[in-house]
Amino acid sequence: MARLLCGVLIVLTVNSCRADFGLNLTVPNLIGSIQSSIGAGITPLLRANSTIAVQVSNDRSGALAAVVSVTNAINAGIPAVFTNTLDAAKNSGNSPLLVFSDLFGTNNNARIKLLDAIAAAELFKNTVSPRTYQAIVGNVTVLQQQLSVLTSTFIQVGSAVDRVLFSKEQVDGANIGNYITPAMVNRLSSSLALKSASISNLGSLFSTVIRVKTTNVRYVSNFNNAANTALRVVSTQLDAFTRSLQEVAALFVGLVIAWANDIHLAYNPVTADPSYQNETFTESLLMFLNEIRHLNVSMARNLTRTMQNLDGNITNFLASQAQTTADTVYQVVLDVTKQSATTVSDLAENCSQKYIYQLLQPALQVNRLSGCLFIQSSKFVSLDHLLKPVLGRIQSDATGIRATCSSNSLACSAKCRIQICSEMWSALLLSLGLFASGSRADLGLSYAIPNLVANVQAAIGQGIAPVTNANATIRVDVGADVSGALEVVVAISNAINSSIGSVFQTTQKAASEASVLPAVVFGKLYGTVINAKLELEQANGVVQQLQSTVSDQVYDAIVHNLTKLHDDLDVLTLNYIALGTAVNVVVATTILPITSLNVVNIVKPALVEELTTTLRNISTSVASLGGLFTEIVKQKTAAVTFVSSTNSTANAALTTLVKQLTNFTSTVVTAGDKLRQVASTLSSNVAAVHVPITGASVNYNGGNIVNLTQYLDAVVQSTQQLSQNLSNRYQDLQNNVQQVYAELVDVATRKVYSVSLGLAQKAATSASSFVNNCYQKYNFLLQQPSLHVARLNTCLLPEADSFTKLQKLLDCLLAQFQSDASAITNTRLNTCTTLNGACSLTYFSAYADLALQTDAQLTLTNNVIATEARAITNRIRTCVVATVADINDNAQQILTNFNGCLVTGQ
Repeated sequence: MARLLCGVLIVLTVNSCRADFGLNLTVPNLIGSIQSSIGAGITPLLRANSTIAVQVSNDRSGALAAVVSVTNAINAGIPAVFTNTLDAAKNSGNSPLLVFSDLFGTNNNARIKLLDAIAAAELFKNTVSPRTYQAIVGNVTVLQQQLSVLTSTFIQVGSAVDRVLFSKEQVDGANIGNYITPAMVNRLSSSLALKSASISNLGSLFSTVIRVKTTNVRYVSNFNNAANTALRVVSTQLDAFTRSLQEVAALFVGLVIAWANDIHLAYNPVTADPSYQNETFTESLLMFLNEIRHLNVSMARNLTRTMQNLDGNITNFLASQAQTTADTVYQVVLDVTKQSATTVSDLAENCSQKYIYQLLQPALQVNRLSGCLFIQSSKFVSLDHLLKPVLGRIQSDATGIRATCSSNSLACSAKCRIQICSEMWSALLLSLGLFASGSRADLGLSYAIPNLVANVQAAIGQGIAPVTNANATIRVDVGADVSGALEVVVAISNAINSSIGSVFQTTQKAASEASVLPAVVFGKLYGTVINAKLELEQANGVVQQLQSTVSDQVYDAIVHNLTKLHDDLDVLTLNYIALGTAVNVVVATTILPITSLNVVNIVKPALVEELTTTLRNISTSVASLGGLFTEIVKQKTAAVTFVSSTNSTANAALTTLVKQLTNFTSTVVTAGDKLRQVASTLSSNVAAVHVPITGASVNYNGGNIVNLTQYLDAVVQSTQQLSQNLSNRYQDLQNNVQQVYAELVDVATRKVYSVSLGLAQKAATSASSFVNNCYQKYNFLLQQPSLHVARLNTCLLPEADSFTKLQKLLDCLLAQFQSDASAITNTRLNTCTTLNGACSLTYFSAYADLALQTDAQLTLTNNVIATEARAITNRIRTCVVATVADINDNAQQILTNFNGCLVTGQ
């Protein structure tokens, strides 16, 4: 506020003269000091930025992006400040108005750009060490502060330029330092030097950050390359394993077909021998051969399908596990790089190199999983050893028909042995952990578990919709909420969306899963819950920020629901374990056929009910959080709206005040100009009165008019000094009034803003039933005229007439002076009978005393005007101080009454 008012008002005092800083003079050491202070400018920052040798987006921490953002923000404003300041010091082609307008505009633009730099600097908070983060923020803050110092210095220099322009004395290189003082030059140079030093520090800090982050990006890239190579090895081994399964399947199918053909060939002699032509036997034999043919086709089809399922399940499972493992190790790499970047340990870099190198070792490469394929491949030999004896036994029994002559018993024996073979085949696959069947249904089984899907969906209900809906009701800029509550709501909502949302989604999918093994289904469920718990722990880390911004009741409710969610996730894990155990029993059961009707004997309804109860509890907690967040968003949105409205009202009042203050300043300048004109013409008037004497000096006092000449010179010097003094008095009056308004208007606006925030904070944390009505009532009162800084106009308006009175007073004093100065004229001298005698000598001797009297009179005149100017300033200051105190009292009373309203409702 102070900078704004001074910046507006200083421009009004600058006229249209032209030269360096608007002067035709060289200020000693100015340009050299500025050049030395600027030094390398922002080159260190740009040089550091140019060392980024990796893709910025590959830096997962975001630190490189923050470096670029801060650099760009500084580069957008500070170079222009350096350049324009140096150009202004050399400028001889523009008016002071343009020179200083350009300086103020450049400085203001740089301050705005630095707001982006300050915001971007916050991105370093969790990506570099605390010491580095604090150093970066500190140097950016110094840049911002020094821009304010530079603006203040420009105001001082501008005022000095004003005084030079209006000075009646000859200002040259010898006395320019009395106006633009060495202290001003030193302050200007010091401010520029501090900026340059801060930029140099940032360049050094950014070089270190870039080096560390570039190294980390390369570490991560190397790991990704190694991991991708390992994944390709696994993929190649899976392809080879698939081909092996296809070969085994073809071998088994060929074995079954050959077995069936051998049986048929064995019966050709029997069917061709008439001695065996018996109706009953023939019928039984044909039934047996048809059964063999049917079993041949059925077994070949089942073998092929089983091997295909086996291939699909192994491939999907192993590929999934390989990717999951690679992702886990990758996360460790990211954690190591982040920890090394944010720690203050001197050993961080060496430790990071050492342990990331270990993460690239073969022991952590996923291609180790291909060994599992070689182990399992050897077990297919068991299938061959198992199948051949069973089929051989059936064939042996079939060829012994001549001895038994019982085709019925032979067919029964064949069926039994085929069934035994099928069961042993399934048992072997189950022992490998690769049980493969046809299509699956619930939880990866071949059967639908009654009511599972419907009950799970009903328990989840709206899911995370209450929280996301609450988040969607935010209609204001989150950053405008100075309490930070909206940012916390967004953070927790995002955590719940990612964690609980994933749990709900994965559970719903698992309930009707029909494409993967139960082991994969439950593996995903367990992994989802673990990740959800980790994300909720992060939400618990930020929820404490709400404690001072909402009521205790609301805060306790949020903490309770988050804790309940965390506990329910533990219970949900136990539910998954219980269900998974039951599903394993179903998978391992081969003695009795399992169907959707009897699967409930193993996967009991109580297990489903326990699962759905936990899901329902989680959904209830999410709904409760949604309701709480909706209320917080409503309160904070209202607070932001009220504060914004209060600020708008205050800004409108400030605009009115600035206009009145501008008019007052214009009045001061006009009055000062009139006073200087009157004083400047005074010596001319006195000289004109004495022209009859000075023009014919030989006729007076024998030609000796030295005393008169010295007297007229004294008048010129005294009136010039009076003119300069009057100019200084009015400039001081203007500066003092501007300073009073700048300081106290800022105090008043800050007080009203502080009370506005205080109302919002108290309303948010109060449990009073009157809080809403009280908040609206007293926020409205904050916008009433009694709290507007426009009231300060009344301190200026009465003084408009003071300058007219002051002008009249000066006219009277100077008229008396001129009357006294004209006491001895040619008219008076005419009283002397001779102009060269004792009479005229007496008159001319009196001019020496008159010279002393002139100096005393004009000094007295200056003192009278100075006294009146100080009186005007004091009256305005007293009025402003009293009015601001009243505004502050009114604002504080509103806060006090609001606190009482929360208790009484009034």
